[in-house]
Amino acid sequence: MFLPKYTIKIYGLLVDIIGSNTISLIIDSPKISVSKLLDELYKKYPELKRLEIPFSIYVNGRLADDTECSPNDEIALLPPGSGG
Repeated sequence: MFLPKYTIKIYGLLVDIIGSNTISLIIDSPKISVSKLLDELYKKYPELKRLEIPFSIYVNGRLADDTECSPNDEIALLPPGSGG
């Protein structure tokens, strides 16, 4: 059985905290809300939840609220001051 893999790009100071510029999560769902994706991230990387700096989630180049995303979407975590 194929399980969807969500790839999340990491930028800025978050790379130092995570130790990588990408995270891959296997989630048993073809679509997931951003809040559920965050829950999965916090399970795998609890240090993200304890951060004193805020970060934003972007899906396909747009700031995400609680939109749904799929494995094919471009998902990114950016701390303040990141971007281009």
